[in-house]
Amino acid sequence: MNVLQKISMKIWILTLLFLIVFFFLFPPEKPINHSHRLDDDTKHISIIDKWSNQVTWEDELLHYFEDVWWLLWKQWAHTSALNEEEMKYRLEKICEFYEDICNKILRSADYTLQEQYYYTLLMIYNIKIIDSNRTLATPNTLRNTISSINMIHSSQGRRWSAWTTHVKMNTKKIDSLTEFRNVFNHEVGWHILDLWVITDQYSSSLHPEYTEFWQPKFWLNDRSINFYKISRLDENTRRPNASYKDFVSGYSLHDTFEEIAEFSNAWINHHDLLLELAKNNEKIKLKYELFQEIFWNWYFDGDHKTLNEFDPNERVFDSTKPRKNM
Repeated sequence: MNVLQKISMKIWILTLLFLIVFFFLFPPEKPINHSHRLDDDTKHISIIDKWSNQVTWEDELLHYFEDVWWLLWKQWAHTSALNEEEMKYRLEKICEFYEDICNKILRSADYTLQEQYYYTLLMIYNIKIIDSNRTLATPNTLRNTISSINMIHSSQGRRWSAWTTHVKMNTKKIDSLTEFRNVFNHEVGWHILDLWVITDQYSSSLHPEYTEFWQPKFWLNDRSINFYKISRLDENTRRPNASYKDFVSGYSLHDTFEEIAEFSNAWINHHDLLLELAKNNEKIKLKYELFQEIFWNWYFDGDHKTLNEFDPNERVFDSTKPRKNM
């Protein structure tokens, strides 16, 4: 073997060794196997599910949840973008990941596949983002606290109701998906969050003045008490110096629970308007600062489009209804 052959052999061996070492140090990424149909533009990434702390390889749900903005903007016109097969597939996939919530949704009417998909998407999305964006950590979450969500379509009764850990939504009296989201946030996003999730059980006795239906409910240092006492002496009595301008809506004047639920909906869905009220009213500013302890600066919709025609000196009766003033 001449000198050139020896040099060539050494180069070949060194190259082979380098490739072997490189392979072990930087192995090729294992392909992700999917047994279901995917859209061409669907990307799959590794994400952490904040509820289960398990790594999944599905970002389809994130893709579906991104449609929430489109749904609220276009309302039912979004039907044309999805055929029945796609809606059925998406609904099955959502309920595969959030089976526990889907099992709690009870339908007392014959809802179309389109209605089932849109309502389910909105409810699960709302529960998910409120749970994941609450900076105040407590053992309970909306997901594990809610026992049932009863969907009815009746000309009788109210648009909604909530008691203990149960929610009823009457879609017959709700005119749009946007209103549905507002109502759901009012009921779930605070009534249940307030009474059953954020309980702060650090004290040994219950508060005697701030009650639920005149029965002691709250621990002395429950965070909600700090909100209630700004404008109220007890569950049903407003402070003598309380003005209607200290509340975000007429319905807020009803009692402590309706006030904090209306404030929560304003925070989540009409944040720019709420901030404008806080700039003009000291009591609302104090309430705003208390909500910052729970949500920091997170909210879903600023409702900035309404800001130009918004009068911070006026109030409407119900923050969940379409309005010019909140």
